[in-house]
Parts: sequence; C-alpha cells; structure tokens
Amino acid sequence: LERWLEEVRKSSRSNGTLMLYQNISGRICQDPIAGRALREITAADLQSYFDRLSREETGRGGKRLSAGYLRIYRAVLQGAFRYAVFPGRLLSVSPMENVTLSPQGNTGLIGMTAEDPQKTLSHQQYTALCQALAASPVLLPVEIAYYTGLRVGEACGLSWEDINMERRILTVRKSLRYNGATHRMELSTPKNGKARTVLFGEKLHNILQNAGRTGFPLQNYCTLLTENGRQHYVVTTQPADSGQMQPVNFVCRQKDGTMVSPDLVEKTCRRAAQAAGIPAFHFHLLRHTYTTNLLRGGASPRDVQELLGHAELATTMNVYAHSNEEEKRRAACLLDQLDGVPGDEEKYIQNLSETV
Repeated sequence: LERWLEEVRKSSRSNGTLMLYQNISGRICQDPIAGRALREITAADLQSYFDRLSREETGRGGKRLSAGYLRIYRAVLQGAFRYAVFPGRLLSVSPMENVTLSPQGNTGLIGMTAEDPQKTLSHQQYTALCQALAASPVLLPVEIAYYTGLRVGEACGLSWEDINMERRILTVRKSLRYNGATHRMELSTPKNGKARTVLFGEKLHNILQNAGRTGFPLQNYCTLLTENGRQHYVVTTQPADSGQMQPVNFVCRQKDGTMVSPDLVEKTCRRAAQAAGIPAFHFHLLRHTYTTNLLRGGASPRDVQELLGHAELATTMNVYAHSNEEEKRRAACLLDQLDGVPGDEEKYIQNLSETV
C-alpha cells in the first residue's frame, strides 16, 4: 500500500484524493488482513474482508460504512493490487478483480425492513436547520451549499475574489481541508481538479450582500509549500515573517475573522439538525437537495452536471437525482387513473406533508 501511495503522490490526483487514500490505507493496515503475506491473500480473503466491512459498525460514530465509502476502500485495494502486478511485479494476477461489494441494508426475508436513509432535505427541514443555526458562523456555508450545491470544503474555501456579485456568478477554484498527516489547514483544487462556475439567484445574492457588510477583520493567510513534488497552500490565522504569505479574504468567517473549518461546519450542523428533528444529517445532503431541486424544476441534466462539476452525466443522474415518496406515490396512483378508479393521491400527499 505504501509503495502504491508513492506512485499516487507522483500522479495528477488532487491533494484531497491523496489524503483520502492515505486515510483509507491506514485503516486497512490496522485490520488483521494486513498481517497476511501478500502472496497468501486470496480473492476469498478479500471478499470476506469487504463483507465484514459492510456489516460491522466501523464508521464514524459507530455507524456502518456507507456504500460510497466502501467503493473508496475497493478503489484503494484495486489500485494497490494492480500496482503489485505491474509495475511492482510482486504478483502475477490481482486477487481484487473478482471481489464485489455486497448490497447494504437489512436483507432478511421475514420480519425485517430495509434501511431507507434520507437522501434530500425538504424546504421545511432546511428552514428548520437554518433557524437552529441562527447567529452561528456555520449558517452561511449551509446557505451557500443549499443554493449552489458546493461541497463543504468548497463553501469554506470560497473567497470574495471568487464571486461576481453583479453577474451573480461564483467560481469554485479551491477547497479548504484539514490534512491529518501534517495537522495543517490547506487549500487545494476542487475534487475533480478543475475550476467551475456556478450561477446563483436573487436569494443567495441578498444573503451574500448581508454577509459582506459584517466587516469581520481579516485574519487568514496562506503560503505555498512544495512537498514531494506536490504543491500545498497552507492556511493559518496568524501572519508570518515569510514574504510568500498572502492574505485570504474568505467569505465564511467567524466573529473574530478566522476561517470556518469544514470540521466545525460538520459537527455544528449535526447538533443543529438533531435539535431541529432532522435524522442522520450530513452536509452532503445539501448538495443532493440542490441537484434534485434543479432536476425537479425542469433544469437540463447537462446544465446541472456542469454546475456540480461532475465528469460524467451518469453521476449526476444516478447518484444525486433521488425521487421522494411524494413522487413515487404520484407514479403509483397513475395506474388507478388508468383503471377509472378515483385517486386519493392528493389527500394522501397532503397527509404525508403534514406528517413531515
């Protein structure tokens, strides 16, 4: 794994991707499977390992790993074992080629129900979350994400130089993240390594105008470092004597002018969501909600793809375009209408909305 990571460090993958791979590799190395000799590990061993990962509560807060996180585990091990075949020449064939991910959820046949995690926020839930975050510096990144679909690091890394208020356009050039290996806050490129522009409407325009009038002092600085051939913009809240250090005018700041870190946003949002009665909240739900609202409103899937910065349209449609129970109920009631049965879907949907 470490030899493969050295190759990843030389590649064009973003700093965020590298940090994620390093984190996953460290977790794999803590598992008993890491004590096996490389040539002794079989496809059955790896399949058993992934089956165990999908069942056990090994994630943050004692929760099971999400399907997305399991795919990252698979990508890491696939990359490492492919490297072991070539150019490593340690194996003749990769045992990961036939490993599959088991479907998650409760798959019992009798007396059990499948898990149905929340995919989007209703507008009422979003409003309740904002009310719970009132007067908190975390409110602004939440509002930005809801109206633009930015990831948490992108919202926290947004600076006023990235926003054209007159044209109502923001440019996503960087992402703020914590590097657990170096214990530093860093600015790097967005997830796909490419900048993108996102247009926004009157509501967010007014929010940003009010945020710009707060007059917080400027307390954030960055300097460019090159380590192992990779560039990092390290962010601090105190100026240094180095002439390479530059001020950063972040949009999202605390009352003392210092940056709002993604970790602070995530933790504060989870507490606020719990107080607002929103189960299993995570910040990425705002990105899901943004996408789904656009598609429901008739936006072109290709336009939504560009706004989100997805490399493939299939990612936009398959991962983020989640239908809700209301839409499914309308679809199911279409059959009643074809049979001439008077539908009561409007009454059902009204009751459902009142319950929510």
